Amino acid sequence: MNIDIGNLRAFCVVAEKESFTLAAELLGATQSTISMRVKKLEQLLGNKLFDSSPHGVELTNFGTDFIPKAKDLLGAHDNTLHSITRQSEKQSFRLGVTYHGIDQNLPELLRILSEKLPQYRMSVSVLSSEELYAGLARLKLDTIVAKRLTGDHKGQSLFNGKLVWMASKDFEYEPDKPVPLVSLGSPCSLRQMAINSLNAAKIPWQEVFIGSNVFAVKAAISAGLGIACLEQRTLPADCKVLPEKIGLSPLPSTEFVLEATSSARKQDACMIDAITEYFEAQEG
Repeated sequence: MNIDIGNLRAFCVVAEKESFTLAAELLGATQSTISMRVKKLEQLLGNKLFDSSPHGVELTNFGTDFIPKAKDLLGAHDNTLHSITRQSEKQSFRLGVTYHGIDQNLPELLRILSEKLPQYRMSVSVLSSEELYAGLARLKLDTIVAKRLTGDHKGQSLFNGKLVWMASKDFEYEPDKPVPLVSLGSPCSLRQMAINSLNAAKIPWQEVFIGSNVFAVKAAISAGLGIACLEQRTLPADCKVLPEKIGLSPLPSTEFVLEATSSARKQDACMIDAITEYFEAQEG
């Protein structure tokens, strides 16, 4: 015996509302369609399910005996369908990466992650390290790859960076003039590192351009507006690293780390492992 789920659902709703009219409204069908569905179920079962009453319809003795079984069958069907639907949905993963040295790795990283873990639906934010840590703290992100902040000893170390002074290839440094500094706006740890280094070496400087993101800073130095302190791995093709011999102040070392929420470490361990393996391979 094969019971049509649509017919079974119509029967259960009519029984609950004691009305073919209300059942039709709830199921988005015509009253005649609901009546036909119930009639087909009665024909299959070989018994009448409803009798007319002054207020609508009421279950027959057979209908009263059958309604618990009908609800069980319908519930089992709906639960199974819901379970299958959930399994077919991709698991969400919110990744944040810093544009201080990671953005150029992003296309390859995303390709590898999508190939290894197709069950995930990723959303990616490319932000400053400060913004990434704030997003993680507010649970807006699941995992971040960011520059380790001064005094912060948390996170899993991924690789060491190298800060350099860079400018356009045709830029000429004039030591008798203030350093034309191109930087990101506050708060930015790289900006502060650059300023601290220049001040410590007692080198005069003047901020000539402030960008809202690292892409704007790269555009400014490529245009020859001045000098920027950035990770060497982000050096634009039309720019150069300024050698130490010209007298610019040395820059501190940097380290990039992975941090994740406690729930992400439990639920998304495979994704975190894949990200870690990618950067380990890059360094190897």
